[in-house]
Order: sequence, then C-alpha cells, then structure tokens
Amino acid sequence: MSDECLNVLQKKLIALYENDGDVFDENDFNKIVLDEKYLKRFLLRQNGDLEKAFEFVKETLIWRKEEKLSQMTDASLPRELYEIAGVCIHGTDFDGNAVLYLRCRYATYPKEAKTAITRSNYYLLHKAFEKGLYGGDKGWVMVLDFTGIKFTSFDPQMTYTVLKTLNRMPSGLSKLLLYNFPWYGKPFLQMLMSLVPKDWTHCGKIVNKDQILQIIPSENLPVFFENPSERHKNEIPSGAKYFDDMDKEEIELYGLKSEHRAIFKKYLTSFENI
Repeated sequence: MSDECLNVLQKKLIALYENDGDVFDENDFNKIVLDEKYLKRFLLRQNGDLEKAFEFVKETLIWRKEEKLSQMTDASLPRELYEIAGVCIHGTDFDGNAVLYLRCRYATYPKEAKTAITRSNYYLLHKAFEKGLYGGDKGWVMVLDFTGIKFTSFDPQMTYTVLKTLNRMPSGLSKLLLYNFPWYGKPFLQMLMSLVPKDWTHCGKIVNKDQILQIIPSENLPVFFENPSERHKNEIPSGAKYFDDMDKEEIELYGLKSEHRAIFKKYLTSFENI
C-alpha cells in the first residue's frame, strides 16, 4: 500500500467534506480524515483498495454522526459503568497491544438500554483501538470473559452486539480471546464467530487461564482474573458523572430516553452486589 494511495484517499474525503460540511461531524473529520495514521488503518482494513476504503470511511463516519458517537467523550458514560468495570481497558499483551475486557456476567440489559449499551461499547472499542494506535502504532485485543456465567443466565445478546460493531472498525484487532467459554455455550459458538468479519476470524481463540498467561503478562491482568468476586479499580475519567447527576441532554447523547431513566437506574443498581 503506497503513501500515494493514502494521499488520494485523504484528498477525496476532504473534497467530499468541503462540498458538504454536514456529511461528517467536524470532530471525526479532524480526528480521522486529517490524521494520516488513523486514516491508514481504514485503508489497511480494505487491503489498500482505494474505492472500498473511501466508501468504508464515508459510511462509517456518516453512521458515527447519526449515532452521535462523534460527540461522545469519556465523560459521556455514567460513572457507575466505570466503577462496575463490566467493560474496561487495562494494560497490554506481550506484544504491546491494548487490551479491552468484556465481562459477560454483566452482559444482560433491559431492551430500553440497548442503544445506550451498544453506543458505550462501540465507544470503548474505539478507545482501545486508539490506545493501541497511539501507543506505538500497535493493535488491540478483545477478551470476552465468560467466568461466572451460569447455564440459566447465559445471554449472548451483548456479545452479539459487540462482535457486530467490528464491521465498523479500522484495521488493528490483533486477538479475540474467549476466556472460560462454557461448554453449554458451544451451540452459540458458530453463530458468535459468524458475526466476526471474515478478515478477523483467524484472531478468534478459546483460552483458559494458562493459555491467556502466554498472551498477557500476569501483572497486566485485572484483579478479577485472580479473584472473580473482586471488582477491578477502573480509571475514572475526569468529568464523569453519576447517572443521577446527568441532565436530559447528557442522557440522550448517551442513548437513553428520559422516560427510561428509572429503568436504567434499576439496571445499574442491580450490579452493586455482583
């Protein structure tokens, strides 16, 4: 893939934005289109195919604007989600790739919260990607942690949602690790992996504790790998508010309707003793 191809891609996207300033959000235009390092990952995802990459970036940025993802910051997520750490970014693997953990024991949510949870997960996936990108031009790893999942409560809906969002991601996923995947989940495995983009299916692997220690240094694993009942002390972003302190505009940016506020509060409270 040549620098010339990247340059042409950038010029085409700039021309599109200059012709119609409403097509993309200004935040995404500055962060993605004008950053050659970031934009290159979109081109790599399409194996250097200029036309496919142009459509991929255009469609992704239009979608991000429609979903208000381009307006989100770390403080857009309720503080409780960082404290629960059901989805968290922590440390690196042996290759220096950023690692995102999704704890499936926290994966059940009410239908009224689907947009909000999907939006927050996509935001965190992108944050993991960016940590890898700007942390030495590395990639990122996703660990789906199935520890503590019972047969009666096995609910793959969040896992489905997260894997589907990979279709919108730039190049960079290094490994997709299914940790402590339960035997009764095997019938869902083929369906889960079918949601992973074909160019990333080779990244998927079921691993146990010994195997994950060959990929991620023990000192870089969150505390819940040693003690599943211990809560990971997640980094709380500056400005992150507790849910009760978020106003109507902040709630809607997060992806919730005001009339569903009580339902989501109950959802957050349900994790206090998990």
